[in-house]
Amino acid sequence: MNTPVLILFNFSPARAAAVASCARGCGFEVRPAANSEHRVPLSAILGPAPADALTRPAFTDEMLVFAASDRERVFAFLDRMKEDGVAPVALKAVLTPFNIRWTAEELYRELFREHRAMTREKAASPHG
Repeated sequence: MNTPVLILFNFSPARAAAVASCARGCGFEVRPAANSEHRVPLSAILGPAPADALTRPAFTDEMLVFAASDRERVFAFLDRMKEDGVAPVALKAVLTPFNIRWTAEELYRELFREHRAMTREKAASPHG
């Protein structure tokens, strides 16, 4: 298996450091994405980061993308974030053969729709 990679979108330096610490502790290589990569296929982001210059981001919410990782490692990372007191990230996805050709912006839109629907459903539930 390739080295598992965690791609970070739109994290402040302090948040990125906290998330990266948890990720590296679980064996992930951490790859912050440049704003200019929001509109390229996710598969292209797995290479070295380009210089970002002054490119405006396609979206501003934090998003995590797990690449070349197994389920156990993802859950270990999420547990580690919780144990270390790092605030959760609402939008996260695992790179799959289905979404690998999507742009980060397309993935963001899909995750945002799903998150909004789940949040509404949870709010409407009598169990909150």
